[in-house]
Amino acid sequence: CSEFLAAHLHKSVESVWQGQPTASAMTAAFTDGFRQTESGFMELAARRNLRSGSTACVVLLHGWEPPRPEASAGGAAAAANLGRPCTLWVANLGDSRAVLCRGGKALRLSEDHKPERRDEKKRVEAAGGFVMNIGGIWRVTNSAGGLGGVGEGAGSYLYLAVSRAFGDSQLKGVRAGSQSGESIVSAVPEVKSFDVEPDDLFAVVACDGVWDVLS
Repeated sequence: CSEFLAAHLHKSVESVWQGQPTASAMTAAFTDGFRQTESGFMELAARRNLRSGSTACVVLLHGWEPPRPEASAGGAAAAANLGRPCTLWVANLGDSRAVLCRGGKALRLSEDHKPERRDEKKRVEAAGGFVMNIGGIWRVTNSAGGLGGVGEGAGSYLYLAVSRAFGDSQLKGVRAGSQSGESIVSAVPEVKSFDVEPDDLFAVVACDGVWDVLS
């Protein structure tokens, strides 16, 4: 699944983007691009009987030129070095994470989609899923897994430690009458934007294998 995303996700987002940098247009491009990629992978998964899944975090720098460090000095020199507006867009799905270094300090750009998040738990349950604490880790499962618990036969159910992801076909069900239409484990990203400032140095984008063990 992660290999499929690396090959197709950016192309899907680009194909549906209308070229406008407005908040609504960018959010629609990410959302539709993620859905298109999810649909493509699920078709492949059905053909090959794949049950894999993956998270994703996309960072897009939009603009002609970021402001130069001299812009913070003020005066005529600053006016000449302001550059053109530059925006950092972040689309997150799952528990991969983007962090920006701003003036030597870490600024978190995305929020992990964990089952214990109050809004995510509510969304999962509205879609017909269950949120359970297993061995100290909150996990998402479907109705069968929720009723079956973690005892006999539990190995046939998927207990996922994220509430949004690509793939993971066992958790793509939607409760009848659901107003949002989102699956138990959703493939709809959260999209945020940040104005680039003169002391923004770099961004780190990594999966939970990094963030779970490093501050």
